[in-house]
Amino acid sequence: MGLVMGCLLLGLAIGLSGRLSHRAHSAIGRLNLVCLFVMLTALGAKLGATPGIQERLGQLGLRAVILAVAAIGGGVGLTVALQWILQAVKGRKRTSADLPPMGD
Repeated sequence: MGLVMGCLLLGLAIGLSGRLSHRAHSAIGRLNLVCLFVMLTALGAKLGATPGIQERLGQLGLRAVILAVAAIGGGVGLTVALQWILQAVKGRKRTSADLPPMGD
């Protein structure tokens, strides 16, 4: 875990230094995408090789949906709450009427 945190902090320091060119920034974005696909492929292969996983896919899928909905709902709820708090600190209180309509 220490290695992961060290790499993350090193990357953060490099990014904040302002020494990355636009070309390097674009290349890092593409590298991130490639690494994400490799990781997802490896995860899928490991999951597929797990004995008995096919019988439990429905149960795992339901849990994944519940977790995803809870994560999205929590993120949206915290964002709205933080926005209200920051507006209150600035002196302008927001009401629910100030929020954009849902689904637009």
